[in-house]
This record gives sequence, structure tokens and C-alpha cells, in this order.
Amino acid sequence: MKKIFIAIALISSIIYGHGGHNHKSKSAIQQIAKKKIERLIESRKIEKSWSNPYISNTKKKQFGKHLEWVVIFENSYIKDKTKQVIYVFIGEDGKVKGANYTGK
Repeated sequence: MKKIFIAIALISSIIYGHGGHNHKSKSAIQQIAKKKIERLIESRKIEKSWSNPYISNTKKKQFGKHLEWVVIFENSYIKDKTKQVIYVFIGEDGKVKGANYTGK
């Protein structure tokens, strides 16, 4: 009986990996970032021309002790060149940390 319990514990640790971490795939992160863009449009914080943005890059970046995804959207229809690129920051758990035009 003890061997069965140990076997189940080992299999569970292999299947579930690092405990409480919930790592998302690149495509899942991009979908979360697109939803953030939609919410920014709905709240009128950005123009409607962002409704079908081009993702120019998706990468992981270190911010202090935390690793976050950065999804970079481009929109050449925006006249103000300082607002043609939006950076959306997402934690590895899939929670949006913020969005801005600077990437910082």
C-alpha cells in the first residue's frame, strides 16, 4: 500500500510540474493580450482602429525578480507615431500587468 501511495505521489508531481505555477503558452498569452486591447477600445482609452492589431512580437522579459510576457502590437493607421505601438505586459500566470506605449 505504501508503494502505491509513493507511486501516485511521483506521478502527480510529474504531471503537475512546479506546484502552483500556471505557465501559459505563447498563443494563449497573445489571446489574453488581444482581449486587453478590446477592453482598452471599449473603455475608449485607445482608438477603434486597434480592433484588429498586428502582433509584431511576443517575448518574455525580466522585470526585477519577475519574468513577464510582453506582447507588442503595431498599428500604422495611427497618425501619432508615439502611439503606433502598444506593449501589453502579462505575468506567467496569465494576468495582465499593464499596457503602455513605451514598453517600460
